[in-house]
Amino acid sequence: MNTSDEFKLHPQLGSGLFLEEMGCSRACPSWVAAYDPHVLGPASPPAWLVARPSTKINLIRRGMGYALTHKATYAFWQAECSIEVLTANGMSCGTVHFDQGARGCSTIEVGNDGTLIAQPTLSIDDGCHSETDGTCRWTWHWWPALLR
Repeated sequence: MNTSDEFKLHPQLGSGLFLEEMGCSRACPSWVAAYDPHVLGPASPPAWLVARPSTKINLIRRGMGYALTHKATYAFWQAECSIEVLTANGMSCGTVHFDQGARGCSTIEVGNDGTLIAQPTLSIDDGCHSETDGTCRWTWHWWPALLR
C-alpha cells in the first residue's frame, strides 16, 4: 500500500468487503484488499477489480451483479459518463454510455434501487460566474430503476 491514510470498505456480493485506498494518485492501485468473513486476514482483491482502478463499485440487480462507474479526475472534475455491468465473478456484460455532451460528467451514481443519476460537468455556460452572485445552475439526469 502507498502512503495514503484514507480507506473505504465496499460490500462484495454475498458477503465480504473490498478495501479501496482513497486519495491515491493514479500511480498506485486503488483496490488493495478483499475480506472474506470466513478467512482470517485480508486477501488480494480479484484481478478483474484491480484491472479497473479509479472506479466506484455498486451492487445491482438485487445483489446479482456489480456496476462500475468512473471517478472524476480532480484536474478537470470530469468523469466518463458510462457504467460497466459485471457478473458476480467479474465478467463484463457490457458498458452503457450516457451522452452528456462534450463536457462529460462531474458525477455518476447508482442508487440502491438501480436508479442511475448523472450530473454534467458545469461550465461558464451554465451560469457559474464568480463576477455575479456565485450561484450555479445544477442539472441532474436520472434513469429510474435502470439497473434493477
